[in-house]
Amino acid sequence: MPPVRVGILAFVHRNPRRPFGEQTGYIRGLLLAGRRLGLSVYAFGPQNVAADGRIRHAYMLGPGGRGWRTGPRGRPDIVYDRFFLHLPQADTLRRYRALRRRPPFRFLNPSLPDKWQVYRRLLRDRSLRDLLPPTAPYRDPAQLARRLARWGSLVIKPRAGMKGRGLWFVSPTRDGLVIRSSTGGARRLPRGGLAGWARAHLRGRLLLQPELHLRDGRGRPFDLRVLVQRDGRGHLAVTGSAVRVGRAGTRVANLHRGGTAMTLEDAQARLPGLAAAAAQLPGGSLAAAAHDAALRVTAALERRWGRFAELGIDLGFDLRRGRLFFLEANTRPGRMVFRISGNHRSRVLSIQRPLEYARYVVRGRKDGEAGG
Repeated sequence: MPPVRVGILAFVHRNPRRPFGEQTGYIRGLLLAGRRLGLSVYAFGPQNVAADGRIRHAYMLGPGGRGWRTGPRGRPDIVYDRFFLHLPQADTLRRYRALRRRPPFRFLNPSLPDKWQVYRRLLRDRSLRDLLPPTAPYRDPAQLARRLARWGSLVIKPRAGMKGRGLWFVSPTRDGLVIRSSTGGARRLPRGGLAGWARAHLRGRLLLQPELHLRDGRGRPFDLRVLVQRDGRGHLAVTGSAVRVGRAGTRVANLHRGGTAMTLEDAQARLPGLAAAAAQLPGGSLAAAAHDAALRVTAALERRWGRFAELGIDLGFDLRRGRLFFLEANTRPGRMVFRISGNHRSRVLSIQRPLEYARYVVRGRKDGEAGG
């Protein structure tokens, strides 16, 4: 039986040594893991796909697993989507969207709609409502003022944003308001200045939420990432988890903005205030509660959008309330948290499991179990 062909769809950069930018190391790891699993794995960009699904220009491992070699490849049996648009290339984005709308091959992971549609779907599940912060689509400055009065402080976020970009945090002060951006800038306004600021700065489709207290005792923002994946037998499991910690005085715990990562167990022991708040959770374990929440969220999303090979579930832990909150689900989660936190086992599994599940999907359950 010929090996299963797994394609990796990604944005292709012009650097021949790092053709996939910051994802180059991860994609190389996928190709090496595929070789060990007896799969034919190769990477390509949207512009390299012919109308019949064949790949005109694919990237493969060079001799001895070093460097890269390129050449045409047949149509993949299944495609793992790792595409992020890093540069403003309209034609590349158009080709990518066309592939997702009318794919000439099967994708490993379904897509998710924007944050508002995901929130509305989860809200239907009563067992998840304790995880969902109040949320409303932004309409106009008057609504923004009403929500601020009701919640005390709030966050404005893009419905389709990622990596902590495009966030605004609005809080009252003694004589007015302060508005902070996710990049660290702050602006003070008189109480009557909110409407003018909103008309000047708020563009596109946005969401409003109360600002949760997602900071430790030293004022450092933190959040939780739980990676949920299917294995070579199609079983859903938590591959690993980590806490991302930002710099004191900032609002976003993002690794691309100077943050770091640690295991949930280390975070519970080391972040001031976390152990006392986690003691209020069932069993007193932040890891157990977060893993349970991530699996419940994944199950609810699968009931609407089908089986996922993997999801990165982001959670916030409000120390004042002692509660976990769902923040977002990511269909193309990163692995950097495992490298930074020193979780080697989860890092290896996180690379291997999508390929094992791809083989399971292509060959069917019986063959997948025999090979897994």
